[in-house]
Amino acid sequence: MREAGLSIAGQTSKGIDSFVNKPPFDHIIIVCQDGEAECPGLIPLALDMERWPLTDPAGVTGDPDTVIGAFRRTREDLKERIGSWLARQAAPEKPV
Repeated sequence: MREAGLSIAGQTSKGIDSFVNKPPFDHIIIVCQDGEAECPGLIPLALDMERWPLTDPAGVTGDPDTVIGAFRRTREDLKERIGSWLARQAAPEKPV
């Protein structure tokens, strides 16, 4: 992420238990395949939920170029998906 000019220092993943009994999120986007197991527990926590099942690049093994390549591909995939998602959110709703 540093290559893309973003600092994620200090960021950690959080379990859903820390969000129970709190106001719902407008949107939750699940980005890892492992997160699918916890999906039923997320339903009451969001008004809208999307699943973007990405392979965890931390599980890739091999030489350094292979490993960093997996992280770069995931970063670029997320960048593209987030851009598309933001564009959809900004688009005016069409009457039904």
